[in-house]
Amino acid sequence: MIRRIPRVVRAGLVAGIVSVYLCLVGIVGSLVTDVVGRITVGRVVLSIPAILAGLVVARPRVVSGELRRSSVWAGVSSGAIVGLTTGALLAVFIGVVNLLGIETIRNVFIAVKPDLMSLLTFGHAGVVGSVLRIVAEVALGAVGGAIGATPDRIRVPTVIAATVVISLGLLRRIVHPALAQLGLRDDWLFSVVTLGLTWFGAVAVFVVAFVTTFAWRANSAAIVARTHRTPATERGVRLIVLAAIGGGLIALPFLVGSIFSQILGTVGIYVLLGLGLNIVVGYAGLLDLGYVAFFAVGAYTTAVLTGGSRVTTTGYAPPSFSLHLSFFVAIPIVVVVAALVGLLIGAPVLRLRGDYLAIVTLGFGEIARVLFSSDWLKGAFGGTQGMTAIPAAPIGNLNFRDTQHFYFLVLAFCLIALYISWRLADSRVGRAWNAMREDEQVAEAVGVSTVRYKLLAIGSIPGVIVGALVLIGIPGVFSEFEQYRLLLYGAVLMAIMILRPQGLIPNIRRSQELEEEDVAQDKWAEAVTSDEHAASAASPLGEGAG
Repeated sequence: MIRRIPRVVRAGLVAGIVSVYLCLVGIVGSLVTDVVGRITVGRVVLSIPAILAGLVVARPRVVSGELRRSSVWAGVSSGAIVGLTTGALLAVFIGVVNLLGIETIRNVFIAVKPDLMSLLTFGHAGVVGSVLRIVAEVALGAVGGAIGATPDRIRVPTVIAATVVISLGLLRRIVHPALAQLGLRDDWLFSVVTLGLTWFGAVAVFVVAFVTTFAWRANSAAIVARTHRTPATERGVRLIVLAAIGGGLIALPFLVGSIFSQILGTVGIYVLLGLGLNIVVGYAGLLDLGYVAFFAVGAYTTAVLTGGSRVTTTGYAPPSFSLHLSFFVAIPIVVVVAALVGLLIGAPVLRLRGDYLAIVTLGFGEIARVLFSSDWLKGAFGGTQGMTAIPAAPIGNLNFRDTQHFYFLVLAFCLIALYISWRLADSRVGRAWNAMREDEQVAEAVGVSTVRYKLLAIGSIPGVIVGALVLIGIPGVFSEFEQYRLLLYGAVLMAIMILRPQGLIPNIRRSQELEEEDVAQDKWAEAVTSDEHAASAASPLGEGAG
């Protein structure tokens, strides 16, 4: 039944449902920070479903092995239909609220407020407001359709430029102090009244981002087509890029200030956690849902060995057992303790596979959480209130209680972990992990000691960094999204699983494997379909129908 509905209408229905949902949960009405002029984050969020749906239905797609592109006019038409459907659903929502009354609706959905309804109807009541919303959604869908139908050389820079404008409007709290540190004026870029981008600044940023992206893509394509880069050239380019990134990372805390340096330090801690999990899940293919237990063991062991204090209702108290070792003396001991715990946990369970391994490791993770937060071990680890007052670990004039200095400590450990992960990927151990991930039985048959290599335990290192920035950094910077963190996590997770199953920045080898699997599945599906058609044609029913 659903397949009989035209594709553009289905896309519009999905966009409309998403738009209504965003209104009901409060994202549209509560995000009132201005991005450009008087356009708030809520208005931007409300505009995204129609634009995105219009872009999706108009973009090139493969039909029967052939890439089909829509004309710009066809894209605009399809996008307008998507927007019309989206607007119709929003108009129905507005009508239901007007019919039943806001107070009645708020008994169930407390986010439905007069401000939200005013935003949806552009301040007009009755039919006029609903018509204006439909017109606005038609225009948004048409814009998305036009972008989707344009060639890649135009579409990609346009999307990137729009993303840069929105991101810059949201990042004023970071960009403004950074420009001030450099002695640059930004009153032409950010409004002193709304604190968002000025219209002149938004247009200027869009043009610069579009031209830069367009030129970069054109230049890259020309270089690939006309020249052959030697290993020495590639090595030189890589060194220049790494040097630029290194310089930026060193200068970053001095540009963004102490508050955002603390956020960056927290992101770095989760990068470390993600790099370890990347080895277990990405390289070795082990679905370990209790990996955070090792994170807890390391943190609490460090606190105990360095002389941290338990948090109590009346203040601080020493734990039942503690040593007052230097941080740098304690770190090797913590590594050994975490490795021993991993050995004790891993040895009995790593003969399990798949879902069984996931459930058992999840159980171990929960055991660790319960133990560390229990009253039984409260005297040692502080129970649910935890531990604090961890002694400082200064190196010369660097005091790591300072958030900017702490950033450099975390950065150093991240670089060490990145180097180790990078070297492991192509090592003998890394190849053994990849073999186990592909087929554990075959790997064991050719001599790989699967239990041993599981205990030693890849995915994509850039993906880990981007994931930590998205999941930890963005909520820290955009505090207004804090109450919707879990909702956004779920939406991002579903979008990635549907649109990018290989990951945001996939490992090249794993990406190729997934593409080969998709090709094999397509060939199998085509063979089954042709066999069914042949059997149908050969049957008496088929002949009669012919």
